[in-house]
Formats: sequence, C-alpha cells, structure tokens
Amino acid sequence: MIKENSSLPQVIFEGEYSQNDITAEILDSQFFQDERFQEDISTMRNEKEEEAKIKNLNFYNGISYRFVSYHPKEKKVILEKIDFKNRWGSIQLIRNKTIDEYHYRHNGCFAWAHIQCSDGKYIVLKLNGRSMNTNTFEIVGGMVEKLEYTIENIIFDTIYKEVEEEILVTRSEITSCVFKSGFFWIQWHVGFHFNITLNIPSTEIFSRAKNIKDKDIEEVIALSKEEYITFLKEHNSKNKNFIIRYLDL
Repeated sequence: MIKENSSLPQVIFEGEYSQNDITAEILDSQFFQDERFQEDISTMRNEKEEEAKIKNLNFYNGISYRFVSYHPKEKKVILEKIDFKNRWGSIQLIRNKTIDEYHYRHNGCFAWAHIQCSDGKYIVLKLNGRSMNTNTFEIVGGMVEKLEYTIENIIFDTIYKEVEEEILVTRSEITSCVFKSGFFWIQWHVGFHFNITLNIPSTEIFSRAKNIKDKDIEEVIALSKEEYITFLKEHNSKNKNFIIRYLDL
C-alpha cells in the first residue's frame, strides 16, 4: 500500500478491459463523516463557494465516489460514496496538516482518456479558467459523480458521458473504448484511464464545437501523435507525463 504522496502517481491495476470484462460495486457506507472536522470543512467550503461566486467559477456540490479496492480475480472495482464537500475538505485539511494524509485519503475518482480520431489526431481541450481545474489544457474526462448510471458500469458510463458532453461524440461514433488502468495520483485522487478511438475525423468534432454546452471549455484542439506526446511530456501535471505509457507507440 502506498504511504507517501511523493511516490505518486502509482499503478493500482493495469490491463485491457472492455465493458464486459470489469464491473463495479458501490458500498452503502459513506467516507469521512467525522464530526470533529465537519465545522472546519463547512467553513472552508463556504469561503470557497463565496470566492467562486465572486470570480464566476463553477464549483461542484454533490455526491461523488471514492476508490476502496480492486479484486483482480473477479475483475471488480469497489467504490464508496463521498460527499464532494468532504472529498474537497479532506484535501484542504491534509494541506493544512490538520489530518494525516495516509489515514484520511479521499481516493476520489476521475475517468479520462486518450482520444484518437479516425484521421489519427488526438483531442485536447483548452479550458477557460472557470472550473476547479486550474490547468489551461486538459484531456477529455471528469469526476465519477452521482448520475443515472448502472452501478456495474459506472466507470465506463462516466467516460462515455464526458466524451458526449465535452466533444459531442456519441457511443455509436466510438470504435473502441479500452479501460487501461486505475492509478493513484497527486493529492490521492484515483484516475481511471481509457484509450478511445473514434470513427469520425477531428474536422467533424471541430464542426460541432460551437454547440458544446460545457461551460468550462473554451476550445477543442487536435494534435498529431508526435504533438500529443510532446503535450503530455511538457504538461505541468505529472499525471499527464505518467499516462504516456498507455499510448500505442
């Protein structure tokens, strides 16, 4: 088990999983409801929400999910509910050294993907600075949160939802969607990484860009494989450097 943030990112499991190969289970319990810290979290949360209003930022509030364990024999990912207030709050308390990062890891889950179009180009998003994500450039993906998912397929359904919301690509336009890895990354997030190939070219995605309703996206960009690798290598996030390993080089 990982005990030091400095060792991250680090793989939990890797493979070549289709939607029929791997399932999820959600426990009835909910993480981090320790009353000793709720007042501090509420205070910080209220301050952050006020800041978001002033700066016109988008700040999520609701149920998300955290990673608990992976069972390789059954190929099953075990998740647990976590109120995003507590997920975000635990990060702040760890930064403040109020709580111990090893025993209070939130393990909040994200799903994201390398997305290759039929013309060989890879998709990157330019953000407008209004989201909680402070990166200027990102790949397609988002938080595993409470929506109308089938529990067993919540991880795949998350990435399908993000692809449709962020670049307006439907499942029928996806040639393959391969679940490659689950890994711990900075601040004890857990990333679920996918490789996705599309049966439409990048020019088709550009033609739809004006209809994207995601308020955090400013522009959709398409890069050659060489440009995409350079983008990942030079990104300020170690997580992007890390996922180069999942490209078909």
